[in-house]
Amino acid sequence: MSQNISAFYYAEATRSSLENLPAAYGNPRLLRTRRQRLERDGVLCKLMEAGAPVIARMKAGHLNLIRDASVDRQNSSVLFGRGVIPRLPHLQPKGC
Repeated sequence: MSQNISAFYYAEATRSSLENLPAAYGNPRLLRTRRQRLERDGVLCKLMEAGAPVIARMKAGHLNLIRDASVDRQNSSVLFGRGVIPRLPHLQPKGC
């Protein structure tokens, strides 16, 4: 379960959909199902609020990756398109 929560935090920090997360976070379909259950039970908002400091640190690290990739154009392809810098926007949890 903690890996799922990390996936939700990372998706929030990077403003990404669950389908665009790195493969290490697991099957996006399973993550989506867990996310829906947590939303239905009213737990997801509480988890996201409690994880706000973690999300902020992840977001800062992610923005540093983007900044570094934009400065180093030769190696930017390593980050873009491989799950480090997601392409699709993330949807806000329902009821938050």
